Amino acid sequence: MLLALTSRVNLEERYGAGGFDRIREAVAAYAIAVAPTEAILYAPDDDASAAGFNLAPAPAGTADELVAAVRRVRATQELTGLLIIGGPDIVPHATTDNLKSPDGDDGDAQILTDNHYGCKTDDAGTFMIPDLPLGRLVGEADAGVDSLV
Repeated sequence: MLLALTSRVNLEERYGAGGFDRIREAVAAYAIAVAPTEAILYAPDDDASAAGFNLAPAPAGTADELVAAVRRVRATQELTGLLIIGGPDIVPHATTDNLKSPDGDDGDAQILTDNHYGCKTDDAGTFMIPDLPLGRLVGEADAGVDSLV
């Protein structure tokens, strides 16, 4: 199953009350188009979405909260991939320590990454190579939800 991850609260804050519904419809249409592969939208902060995985709704404001939510789904579901829907204002990037370039300090103590979302555990040794394929869809800056759809 392909898990499409987003945040209802953050989508609606950015795109208005209908933003989440437009994304839900787009993921449903995508699921039909790629059948028999299953694609399911998961917004941990949406009651119905969480209930679909027999989970209680959970906050989705930070990367740590969203990573934990994905791992709760992975505990009971076999995922084939993860699609993050929305920019960092909707689904925040995680941060990880920079391993530095071989020739010395490149100036960044930490880097932004989505890799944590694709790692089954919180073992920092796995963050460079997630065990789950993942990608991110981002809409155009200063555009409506249609640019994301």
